[in-house]
Amino acid sequence: MYKYLNFFNKDGEFLNLEYDEATDCWSGAIDVGLVSEGLIETASLFVTEEVFNTSTGQVEHAFPIGAKVCQGALVLEGAGTTAVNGTYCSDGTFNGYPMWTKVGGTSTQDSIYAATLSPQELWAVTSGGSYQQNPLNVKYYAFLADGTPPPAWTVASGGDSPEPTYGVAAGSGGTAWTASFSPTGATEHFLYAYEVGPTALNWLVKDRTRTYG
Repeated sequence: MYKYLNFFNKDGEFLNLEYDEATDCWSGAIDVGLVSEGLIETASLFVTEEVFNTSTGQVEHAFPIGAKVCQGALVLEGAGTTAVNGTYCSDGTFNGYPMWTKVGGTSTQDSIYAATLSPQELWAVTSGGSYQQNPLNVKYYAFLADGTPPPAWTVASGGDSPEPTYGVAAGSGGTAWTASFSPTGATEHFLYAYEVGPTALNWLVKDRTRTYG
């Protein structure tokens, strides 16, 4: 099951691990350097998986199941208006402020952005249309002065309780699957990332891959 995994360090170099087909396990040693006496350097481990693409007849690095997640993504979850729950990627600016649009959605129509809700500008979470098309498309709002993005939301006239909260996007702190290298040309191929060190001891896990064809 795990035979076709690939392991890399943060410089994109293959790690010298060995696969045991009888136990379906990988094993080996990973060097972790010392910054100074008693202080361990943070070491990174990245994993990809190879599959056979029946369309091209080639062995390729698979993509994880589900939508690709962008760097700096915001995740909304728990909203009474369930259509707004999901991952939002950076989508330029609107009214001079950052805008995020839901993966698979349309700019300003399925977005988090600064909208002019008379008589003031507010952060708005829209779904199914922009505020300009219909004010009821705004499901949740917050004051611009609260922060970028705002720490909490209030239910708008077009939305349902409860208001959404923030989740974590495919990695820690809303940063999605980035590294100082990409062995396949795209970091979204990573299935797993693991950091060992004084500041991080967690797996950052994506879903298992899908096969091609």
